[in-house]
Amino acid sequence: MLPVDNAKNLSPPPPALLRYGLESHLELLQKLSRVDGPRGCSPLAKRQLVKEPSSVSRIEADLNSSGCFSTMVGVVITIRLIRDFEYRNVKLMVMRDVDLTCSGAELKTSILKRVAEESAFVTLRRSDLNTLKIHQLSAHQYKDQNLVVNLDRDDWVIEDSDRLEDKGVRAEAEISFYNDDAYRSFKRNPVVKW
Repeated sequence: MLPVDNAKNLSPPPPALLRYGLESHLELLQKLSRVDGPRGCSPLAKRQLVKEPSSVSRIEADLNSSGCFSTMVGVVITIRLIRDFEYRNVKLMVMRDVDLTCSGAELKTSILKRVAEESAFVTLRRSDLNTLKIHQLSAHQYKDQNLVVNLDRDDWVIEDSDRLEDKGVRAEAEISFYNDDAYRSFKRNPVVKW
């Protein structure tokens, strides 16, 4: 536990704390002291906060980059943008700070917005991507033998009204985004071409 000598004389919390749902610097210090491992906050950020409680706004970037509040702000998931099943044409998109309480429709909207804006996804702009399906629920779990899409579990399709957390999506999950008609024809005849 970090020493908190000046916890009684703290000023009101700045907006940076309120954004994370924390009421006081003391609560932030307690949260930081529990974080350890490779995703923990840097010791420099912790020491600076103990010395100068008003430095929250200056170390906010360090907190975000180190992932201290990944469970409070959102999680990282990988979107598998599938353009073609037969030729295994898949482009990966890493999405950071995804709120697991968002619906499937909101996730589709944010994915399509990034596809339209970023030059890395130019080849996917003419694809009619309309269906989300879980490929892997979280890191280090079962993956289907098919490299493109999970053909086994049709109950893992995320409808527009479904919330991600209700479907079991957790941090570092992989979600496929594809055209449903192309998926159905590939499922009837799963032949991979070169």
